Amino acid sequence: MITPSQMLADAGTIKLNQKNIFGFTHYAAEVKQQIDIITGAKQPPARLRPYMNIKDEWKFPAAGALESFHESFKDTDVFVLEVSSIRKIIFKAFFLQINRTRELLGVNEKTAASWWDPMMRFQVNDTSKIPAELEGVPREVAETIRIEEQSTDQIYKEIRELVVFLRKPVVLVSHFNTDYKGAPIPQRTKIIRAMERLQEEGMATLFDPTAHVLDMGVPTALMDLAHYKPAFQTRVAECLTDNIKAAA
Repeated sequence: MITPSQMLADAGTIKLNQKNIFGFTHYAAEVKQQIDIITGAKQPPARLRPYMNIKDEWKFPAAGALESFHESFKDTDVFVLEVSSIRKIIFKAFFLQINRTRELLGVNEKTAASWWDPMMRFQVNDTSKIPAELEGVPREVAETIRIEEQSTDQIYKEIRELVVFLRKPVVLVSHFNTDYKGAPIPQRTKIIRAMERLQEEGMATLFDPTAHVLDMGVPTALMDLAHYKPAFQTRVAECLTDNIKAAA
């Protein structure tokens, strides 16, 4: 949602409040971890910064209390929370950013087929398939990470905890739930079911872009099954505006 949100900010429709936020996230536990970090309540070891998508120039705040988040974001009227993965990638006590970790571990077509993809699908890290050339921190990460796939109830619980913590209206945003043939994707259905439940309980507003993708047509709307085409971003931005207004 960063591109549609930025489009709205550039147009003066909304004002973004991203104080010290350092990178993209995919799942609710990763969002909560970022809140812990930007408030100074938690500080990961330096060697893990790249795997959490924390850039070198980003400065950790002084140690602080988690409750300081509310003061930092007191001027925010609505939080927009996107959840796009049912899978967590875990290194000991920390959650890693899925795409960045894959990139840093040098996953190519061969190692994707033999190690990464089976690990993501079956939640079993077959360390014998890790590329031999990995050394140092990359090898430590590769050998230690584990994947956890969440149920709808687990996704609901973690998002609900975030919504309660934020103390402001929340717009939940799901991934579009369609493949190239217009059929729903089971993993994304789990996320949407969890979000629908929160909306039914009156705890948040849900923006599911699936109907808009299907209305425009998958080839027109999507670059691939993870990204919108630029022309479709405008429609997403318009829908996001409506949802923000409804939630505020």
